[in-house]
Amino acid sequence: MKNLFVFLLFIGLFACQSTPIGEVQTEEVAIISATIDSLLVPSAAMDKTIPASIILPAAYYQDSSRRFPCVYLLHGYSGRHTSWIDQMPKIEKWANLFEVILVLPDGDFNSWYLDSPIKEQRKYATHTGLELPDYIDQNFRTIAQKEGRAITGLSMGGHGAMYLAAQYPDQFGAVGSMSGGLDLRPFPKNWELADILGEASAAAQNWEQYSVISQLDRFKGQNIPIYIDCGKDDFFFETNLQTHERLNQLGIPHEFIVRPGAHTWDYWEKVLPHHLLFFSEFFNPL
Repeated sequence: MKNLFVFLLFIGLFACQSTPIGEVQTEEVAIISATIDSLLVPSAAMDKTIPASIILPAAYYQDSSRRFPCVYLLHGYSGRHTSWIDQMPKIEKWANLFEVILVLPDGDFNSWYLDSPIKEQRKYATHTGLELPDYIDQNFRTIAQKEGRAITGLSMGGHGAMYLAAQYPDQFGAVGSMSGGLDLRPFPKNWELADILGEASAAAQNWEQYSVISQLDRFKGQNIPIYIDCGKDDFFFETNLQTHERLNQLGIPHEFIVRPGAHTWDYWEKVLPHHLLFFSEFFNPL
């Protein structure tokens, strides 16, 4: 409750001040912005470089001895690593407020952050879950362990975040999903999923094995905080509800939040700070 009160207080303060988005005022009334950089990250698994974006909070430059936690934000279907920045102008402000490094991977337009079982050259789970965090830790002042990493995403990225946290529990200490497509099986004709998994009629095992809802038992005993968020009018609502029920059956603690809203950027803009608050409480327990 204390962290929630502080969070709401900050929201009120930011709403009332005239400081531009992405900037904060210090006691000397100087204006310091978060920094957005574009990266080209080598992928040995795919034998090419993959783009990414990174947002460094203002605090990163104020203390050169300090290390920072990272939140990995995964984009949705047809998006790119710049989608969060393009669609959400307040994202720099959140990096500053929570004093976290935001890492924005590129999952191609429809990778679903999987290592495709039918296309050997598409290994976006390996890249996003292993190669990218290693690169970030080597090149930035991060807390280079799972206690300093969280991962979340929207839609395809919500699936990716949950899948990667389940596959690599030693990499990510906390996980979230916003409107995630957590069960792929009900959508055999959508989003070019067949290009990644094979036709559902002939490769049903792939569709089950690579769906998050079939991977939830991997969270047992891992003590990974989980935050699942979905709008009541979202076309993924039923799969999110079923995931919540399955987690309950497995006895895996988690937060499941249902809000008014649909599968839109307006919704994700409202819920991102709640995810960052959840991760902040993980990074800085009371």
